Amino acid sequence: MARHDDTILTAALTCFSRYGYAKTTMTDIAREAKVARATVYNTYDSKPDILRAVVKHVTVTMQDKVVDAWKQVDTLDERIDAFFTAVPVAIYDMITTQPEMAELVDEMAATAPDEMIAARADWVDVLATMFRDADVADPQGVADFFYSSAINAKYGSDNRDQVLARLATLKSALLAMVAAQ
Repeated sequence: MARHDDTILTAALTCFSRYGYAKTTMTDIAREAKVARATVYNTYDSKPDILRAVVKHVTVTMQDKVVDAWKQVDTLDERIDAFFTAVPVAIYDMITTQPEMAELVDEMAATAPDEMIAARADWVDVLATMFRDADVADPQGVADFFYSSAINAKYGSDNRDQVLARLATLKSALLAMVAAQ
């Protein structure tokens, strides 16, 4: 990444979650990043280009956080908890505490579908390493199921406790399946 990329992407995410994607301007992003507007335009051609880069940036940042957390724990149980805390619970918390975040997630799917597909594939690969380390028979298939189930736990949930209960059920089922192998 160029020297301004992280600053611009962090600023863009802040602006998108504060004002919403549609209402955020390149000037807002430049102001938040404390760079000239020309710097933003020299780094990214358009707001959709920034959004696509934000998807990649957020994915890598969250994956790094999860992998770092895994280095601090030993068991599959603890690794699952670390993933839940850093990804589905963190996303749920952002969506429920930042009013424009739900719109941003929808906009990411509409504007950056290729990046969202790539992010999902990257997550499945990261999670497959966790399941490979646990000697799961089909680590890629289990990782795919696990990721989809964990990310979708928020849909139709009335509150955070319900999301946590769904994730606990997923974890229990997964650990039982691994133990039964």
